[in-house]
Amino acid sequence: MLHLFLACNEPLVSSAVTPPAVQPPKAPAALSTPEVEDAPSDPRLMEVFTAQQRAAIAAQSESFHAISSIEEFAETFRASKVMASNLSDSLQRRYEAVQDSDEFANMDLAWLKPLLPGMEEAYFAEGTALQLVLIPASWLERAAATPQPDDDAFLAFMALSYDNPGAVGWPTWNVRTWDYGGCSGLGSGVYVGTLKAADTALADSTLFEAEIMAVRSRLISDLLATRSTFEWCSPETGEPTPVEALLTEGRAILQDAKLSAEEKAQLQERIDASFKLDAG
Repeated sequence: MLHLFLACNEPLVSSAVTPPAVQPPKAPAALSTPEVEDAPSDPRLMEVFTAQQRAAIAAQSESFHAISSIEEFAETFRASKVMASNLSDSLQRRYEAVQDSDEFANMDLAWLKPLLPGMEEAYFAEGTALQLVLIPASWLERAAATPQPDDDAFLAFMALSYDNPGAVGWPTWNVRTWDYGGCSGLGSGVYVGTLKAADTALADSTLFEAEIMAVRSRLISDLLATRSTFEWCSPETGEPTPVEALLTEGRAILQDAKLSAEEKAQLQERIDASFKLDAG
């Protein structure tokens, strides 16, 4: 399925709070450094990808379909996320090269999808940027193949936060009403709900701590920001969110979410300022 995003995939990141230092897990060597001689020789692949990338595609496909344990799921998921970013760079160069030709109008990547299980193409920045993203349904199927619940719970948390488990694009608490901005959902319960879900997920398992903490840090950064392209407003009407609704959710976060002392102090400052955003 083709997704078209009419917004830049580089969301605004605030420096209001320093995210916790969580070291990202390393991609497994089996997927990150495959044997070049195993690279598929499909002419279409050879036109876009290097021999090492083609070998990685073959290795990822094999690993994806062979997932049967939580460890295999975690390793393949992380390697696939890294590989999607790497392959996206090559696809973007090809995409840019044909934008002024007849080939652009007929560009079809349907042939590539069976070779990249768990991934699909998406378009960002008003359709000018092509990127591979992870497909929720495909990874849910692989999670169902493992006896442990950790991967299922992780994907449920990611579905609460993003429309793809690789966390590409805008999070669910920011709703675009124009190409590069829109309304943020503080006051609707989405912030406190997501933070409590992160707390629960981390208490149940630390296997996906790096990924969950990255989402949590993004949410905290947005919550404490004093300037954003996403105002506190209703995406349906564009009307400003009532201050009392903002304060109610802010206080609920203080009470119900697990925050560091620094986060609590900074959130209290934003509450005291009625979550006012700077103009600009």
